[in-house]
Amino acid sequence: MLKRLIAGNELAELERWQVQWEEHRRWFAEFPSAAIALDHMKAEVDGMAVKSIRDVRDSLRSDYVNKETLIQVVCALEAAISLLERGGKTAAPSDRMFGQMLEDYKLALSHGVDELRNMNE
Repeated sequence: MLKRLIAGNELAELERWQVQWEEHRRWFAEFPSAAIALDHMKAEVDGMAVKSIRDVRDSLRSDYVNKETLIQVVCALEAAISLLERGGKTAAPSDRMFGQMLEDYKLALSHGVDELRNMNE
């Protein structure tokens, strides 16, 4: 009771922070980067952080895929497939290897296009 009289505003703000952290953590759970950042913040506040905020940021950066870069890669891959399909068989030592290369490129292109679609949803 005495705490509330002396530090009522601060305690109310602390409670709001706790409630909001829990709500944000639940809503952003499907986004790994947001979840990692929120979990690190809580660990830091609790005095349990194992990594520095700089290390967490750097590891999140390494997982980040830039949409514009992905678009450029997908376009380049599509152009390479088109060139190979229109007569580039001499680029590979055998028809089998050429077929495997095309299959691999098409699969990579499909994954890139799917990733771009997911980014736009």
